[in-house]
Amino acid sequence: MSVRPEVVGAVCDVLSTSASCEGLFRVSGGRVVVERIGTAIHATTSTDQSSVARAIRTAAGAELSPHDVTSAFKQYLKALDEPVIPPAKVKSFKDALAQVRNGSLGALTAAVTGLPANNRAALQILVRFLVKVSDESRSNMMDANNLGVVIGPSLFREEDPASAATSMQQHADIVTTLILHFPDIFESNPDDWMECADKSGRAFYCHKIGNYTQWDLPKALKKSKKPAEEQPLPPDWKAITDPEGRKLFINTTTGATQWTAPTPTTTTTSTSTAPQKPLPQPKPTPTPPPKTVPTPPPKTVPNPPPKSTEAPPPAEETRHVSPPPRATSPPVSSPSTSSARKSASSQPPIIIQPAQPTPAVPATPKPVKISGWMFKDAGGTFKGWQRRWFDLDPDKKSLTYSKTSDSTSPQGVISLSQADVTNDIAPGREFSFTLRTPGRDFHLQASSMADQQAWVAALKAALTKS
Repeated sequence: MSVRPEVVGAVCDVLSTSASCEGLFRVSGGRVVVERIGTAIHATTSTDQSSVARAIRTAAGAELSPHDVTSAFKQYLKALDEPVIPPAKVKSFKDALAQVRNGSLGALTAAVTGLPANNRAALQILVRFLVKVSDESRSNMMDANNLGVVIGPSLFREEDPASAATSMQQHADIVTTLILHFPDIFESNPDDWMECADKSGRAFYCHKIGNYTQWDLPKALKKSKKPAEEQPLPPDWKAITDPEGRKLFINTTTGATQWTAPTPTTTTTSTSTAPQKPLPQPKPTPTPPPKTVPTPPPKTVPNPPPKSTEAPPPAEETRHVSPPPRATSPPVSSPSTSSARKSASSQPPIIIQPAQPTPAVPATPKPVKISGWMFKDAGGTFKGWQRRWFDLDPDKKSLTYSKTSDSTSPQGVISLSQADVTNDIAPGREFSFTLRTPGRDFHLQASSMADQQAWVAALKAALTKS
């Protein structure tokens, strides 16, 4: 019996609302219910993840306990004829762990890629869920290190049983590393991603190995190719970014808006009452006399088209691709003022003014409050980089960070009273910078060069505020 990705996905689906449950994957379940769930898992032969999930819920009973499900799941993994990480592949993972301690993830990524297809898919689905569990560690007491200890024995099997006891810590460290560096290890290959569209035409992205979807453009695709919207735009078109980080394209002549990048043949219907600009006519001579062109009045462009609220069609088979659900917290976006958390629909109309010369950047920018997602180096070999929501308040000279964008009490506060910010880049971390305080240096990573420059500029302005 080999591992079935649909079983792993079904278990993660059943546990999706229990990520904050204290002791998840550590506390044992009741023997009778655990055996009943295990029997249901082995009895179902369906390749449909939702069918397997229904079988698990039915076996668990009305008062479903997540501890019963996790206990049965770990027993399922240990009973496999070939474990998720086969004995022949264990050495490559151990060798890769040594490279991780030297600051390189390449060998571990290669070891994951070298797994059999079903094993790799199952491991990716499981680790992706473990990332969510570790993000709730303040509630469930199960951080990446604890999860590595309790999950490691279920995923590995040594060729030499006598070495199993001495290798347990290495197994735990490998799982911990997979959790902490999930995007860089599992989602770094652009060929593993597929672009799709929902009924409204909005793009979303499906990972072909893990069979899951997301709205945000994957980091791997950002690096591998130039998106269509970055190609030169036709005349009279311009691009802006809404508060959620999406690009909106505006025809400055007709006032029409659209999400997809226009092509030279794009035709639109005017949505503005402003007169249409006449096309320039050819002149009989190469040096026509100068003409005075009156400045056109400002044009009011409507708000970006609203996101579609239609639910995606139900899946008809296991590998059917459907758009991801709407996130309850804002996606990663460019740093913005605190009002950027409001929806795009609440923004005032965009006024397009005639082109003006680019003003000179002032030597000392005005301090502003900004917020956004960044990664923070938590320190230590296995704590790694953690994604946090940051709020900069120049009036209080403080930078706070939280696990969610709507948290009422921050996880931490960094005082800027005696701080300094530099462009020092952390090894292997693009778009990172360093915030130095008397007690500690904080290494932070933005999602793009523009974000990094915005954060550094805002922090320097806050530091100079009297």
